[in-house]
Amino acid sequence: MSAYRVPTDEEMELVRISAEALAPRAAEIATLMYDKFYERNSDLMNLWSADFLKKKPIAGCAASITLQAQVQSAVVFGFMKDMKHTERIKADLDRIAAKHCSRHIVPKMYPGLGVALVDAIREVTEGELSEDVLDAWAKGYAYLSGLLIEMETQMYEEERQKENGFVGFKAFQLAKRSEVQLSNGDDSDAESDDESEINVLMEFVPVDGGALPAYSGGQYVCLRLDEETLNGITHRNYTLWGESNQRSFRLSLNKMDGSIVTAFLIDHAHEGYELKLSAPFGSFLLMETLASN
Repeated sequence: MSAYRVPTDEEMELVRISAEALAPRAAEIATLMYDKFYERNSDLMNLWSADFLKKKPIAGCAASITLQAQVQSAVVFGFMKDMKHTERIKADLDRIAAKHCSRHIVPKMYPGLGVALVDAIREVTEGELSEDVLDAWAKGYAYLSGLLIEMETQMYEEERQKENGFVGFKAFQLAKRSEVQLSNGDDSDAESDDESEINVLMEFVPVDGGALPAYSGGQYVCLRLDEETLNGITHRNYTLWGESNQRSFRLSLNKMDGSIVTAFLIDHAHEGYELKLSAPFGSFLLMETLASN
């Protein structure tokens, strides 16, 4: 049985018209939605990295916006404007579901976000939208979350069925740390033929000594840290480096990514340092890139 109810044609049309009208304020609505959601569910805020939650001024927006809101609004509003053709956004939903699985998002986390979305729309529009339209938005969000829950449930089950697969987070320790020099052939952003870049390669092994699931090129893991200097628990995704050996997960880090999590690891993580990692999920294109689509 499906985890969602498909809205009626009338409900889809109400949402489509209002979504198109509200599109210029989509990121503002999403930022307010998350503000409301985290006020009510502060324990879930640590599922995302501090980099992802940082508010920044964005051209054309009256309020400062988070990267999380940019991503969420691109997906939600794209979906709401074309609910009759979900296949057009399926690739984006697949990427989001994979990232959610890497952070062990579970179905019970979804409903509160839907309530916060409707509350944010009501506040931003200052009561201009009818309750029928807002109710249609609630049903549209329930449809979207149902699709994601269905995808994520399947991904979790596939991971459980893999050799050495696991769901959630597993304790790892840093076994080896070294520097890797990347030529501009490895880095398409290099400015000249003479430039090279030094990355810190960190190899993590399971604390329990167990074997790991195999991964393919471009897959990533979610790293979970609990450090006071990072305000407690935080998460960040990193693409796996090198070929799978089922003994370790290797990450290539560079402070040029601007992440405070990356900077902390490079400055403080040495051999024996412990943290938690998820199983491999997804592909090269992470959720953050959707904001620019």
